[in-house]
Amino acid sequence: MIINARGLTPGQPHAQHLHYSPAAAHTCPPPSADTNGDGMISLAEGVPFYGGVEISLTTSGDSSPSSALALDRMPVATANGILHYKRTFTVAPAQAAEITDFVLVQHGVEDNGYQATLPTDCGAVN
Repeated sequence: MIINARGLTPGQPHAQHLHYSPAAAHTCPPPSADTNGDGMISLAEGVPFYGGVEISLTTSGDSSPSSALALDRMPVATANGILHYKRTFTVAPAQAAEITDFVLVQHGVEDNGYQATLPTDCGAVN
């Protein structure tokens, strides 16, 4: 997995995951997913589109869904808001068969304080 991102909150850890659920739409949420009208799509508003955490993209150690909030092992954006991430994962055969339905979601937005779980960007895996 290689991720190059920019425009992130500088100096903060950014949780990032591969999301999946058989019942999800396997896509990033459209603007209409903001059901409470606050101008942001929360994790709860996005889950119907991309599903729950399948793989936590930590920098080391466990990568299971139980590490979804392991901010101490998530990559940190530089002072310029740039994040470079590279890690090799071994996935189960069932995950490999569904990998093109996975969606990458990065979290962490500065909004009246740092919101570590608020999704900041989303992209389909290909």
